[in-house]
Amino acid sequence: MKLPAALVTAVALMATGAVAQNVAAPGVKFGTKPVITLAIAKQLAAAILKASCKNPPPPGERPVVTNGVEGDCIGSVAIADDAGTVFYLETLDGTQAPSVHMAIQKGTNMSYLDGSFPLTTAPGGEPLYLGNDCVGGIGFSGQDPDHVMAAAMAEWKKITERQGGGHSQP
Repeated sequence: MKLPAALVTAVALMATGAVAQNVAAPGVKFGTKPVITLAIAKQLAAAILKASCKNPPPPGERPVVTNGVEGDCIGSVAIADDAGTVFYLETLDGTQAPSVHMAIQKGTNMSYLDGSFPLTTAPGGEPLYLGNDCVGGIGFSGQDPDHVMAAAMAEWKKITERQGGGHSQP
C-alpha cells in the first residue's frame, strides 16, 4: 500500500518537530496580558471566606474553626480566569451543595460577560478588572453576599494597587 505524499511529509515534519516550532518573524513581539495567579486567587478567597463569618463566639467560649476561619462560617467561593475557567474553588464545611454550583456559575458568568452589559443575577458575583481588562470573575454563595463581595472588591483593590496596575472598571 502506497501512502499519499502529503501524509508522509506531514508525519516527517511532526517527527522532526517542525510543526511545533511556532517562531515569530524578526521584529514581531508576542503580546502580554494580565492574569490572575493562584496566589492572588487564594488571597481573594481568604478575604471572602473571612468576610462570610457571622456571629463570633462570646468571650471565653471556644470559636468554631472551619477551614482555618474562626466563627459561624458557611460559603463557597469560585474564582475564574478571563476565559471563564474556574481555577480556584473553596467551600467551607457545612455549606450546602447547591451553594458550590451557584458560586461556580456566578464566577464564570462574571468573567464571560466581563460586566460590560447589565446582567440580572443573584448577588455574589463580580468581574475582576485590571485597568480596563477583565481578567476574571469571582462568585460567592453563602451568608450576606453583598457584604462579602464588598470585602472581596476591597481586597482586589489592595492587590491591584500593590501590583502597580491600579483598579478600574470600564
